[in-house]
Amino acid sequence: MLAAVPKPICKIAVLPFVNTTDYVQGDAIVYRIFVAELNRLGGFSVAQEGDVRRILRQMNLTPKEVPGYEQRLVLADRLGVDAIITGEIVAMHEDEGVQETNPLLAVDLKLLAMGSNTPVITTHHRRRGEDYRKVMHFGLVNTMTTLTVKVSDEILEIWFAKGVKPCVP
Repeated sequence: MLAAVPKPICKIAVLPFVNTTDYVQGDAIVYRIFVAELNRLGGFSVAQEGDVRRILRQMNLTPKEVPGYEQRLVLADRLGVDAIITGEIVAMHEDEGVQETNPLLAVDLKLLAMGSNTPVITTHHRRRGEDYRKVMHFGLVNTMTTLTVKVSDEILEIWFAKGVKPCVP
């Protein structure tokens, strides 16, 4: 889903992702890799994780709680951000085979521009390691970390193709 894309986004806060799976530390893995990929692309200034968590704590919100509209406005004002990204890990597990591991990752992400209660873009992305197989075992993704990097890159590519623009310094 894509709403009207706002002006270029200069600074983004990524809220801690909610993990609805049994994968231990899945939220931390996906969150940190997604933020790293967002930083790698350049053009965005990403609020520090510690600053985001500190403000959530001051607002008496746990990392599992998704802030409401008014709370997001306060969070954005305190961090000085143009947009907030929220995420939920819907499915995350690794199927152990005889000679290979096949990870699965499904995430729901929302990019919320400040000043609007509707998301700029909402994405549901689901991939398995075997989706990247080229021939036999070549190209096969065997680790959750590598799959998360690929999924993060694909999500960001989709967002840019749909009109999300970073602020160019």
